[in-house]
Amino acid sequence: MVFQVGGKDGWVVKPLEEYNHWARRHVFHVNDILYFKYKEGNDSVLVVKKEDYYSCNITNPIHKMDDGNSTFHLNKLSLFFFISDNVNNCKNGQRLIITVMSASPAPSPSKVSDSPRLLQG
Repeated sequence: MVFQVGGKDGWVVKPLEEYNHWARRHVFHVNDILYFKYKEGNDSVLVVKKEDYYSCNITNPIHKMDDGNSTFHLNKLSLFFFISDNVNNCKNGQRLIITVMSASPAPSPSKVSDSPRLLQG
């Protein structure tokens, strides 16, 4: 599944909904994709270590995305940390933690077993 980070706001300094609140409303699985929409040349997205996330350290990113329409593949069960490459933007809330919860979505409950008509002879 593809998730647009921040919903319609995209990757901005002051979204209507705080990014980690947005993330808590979703369940992320291995092979899901995050889509970051932002103004090219004006911002970028850094994948960083946990300690760099909390300190807004932009000097040692694991990965950098800067084309304005960036995608990131959630390829393992893990925590992923994203920040803006602008330290002030990061300190003002442009950062995100994603928790990949499982390898694949849980199967839907069977509708057949819920049907009382099928249980009658």
